[in-house]
Amino acid sequence: MELVKLAVDAGKELKAVKLTDKYYGIVEIEGELWITSEGFTTPLQAANQIRRLKKSTDVKTPVKKAREVKPKPPKVKAKEPPKLYTEAEMTPLSQSTRLRFREVWVILNRKGLYVQRALTKTRVVQYCKDRDKAKSFKTYEEAAMLIKTLDSVCDVGHTLKRFFQENNEVLHTNDHFR
Repeated sequence: MELVKLAVDAGKELKAVKLTDKYYGIVEIEGELWITSEGFTTPLQAANQIRRLKKSTDVKTPVKKAREVKPKPPKVKAKEPPKLYTEAEMTPLSQSTRLRFREVWVILNRKGLYVQRALTKTRVVQYCKDRDKAKSFKTYEEAAMLIKTLDSVCDVGHTLKRFFQENNEVLHTNDHFR
């Protein structure tokens, strides 16, 4: 007489075991082991037979709950909004430090508040006092289109103001060949 070792795998509820050149299907239902009385030549046939027998009986196996996987928050660093300069502030900086600037446009309302966010899911427009937190537009046309929308939806009197912000784009020059 031989002992047969059964490996317990928590992920599988159906198993096929080889005993004396034949495979037998095994399933665990409510703490009891059920074994096919007939042996089969392949483990696939044994597993299919135990699956059929399990479906034909009215005994239900307990449903295993999958553990909850919490989504990991994205690793995004909070980006500091770029500093906005007027033309008077930008001119001495560009000459002394060789910084490059680009032109951006900012929208102001009648009270002198800057548009921080516009046309989001929860609100039409949000204003702020700090010009560095204001939403900047690369082109005049893009900002003008939003002004038309804000003037028709909110109160009339939005205006555009031109600022400059540091241009961090790398310009390819041939300085290293001179």
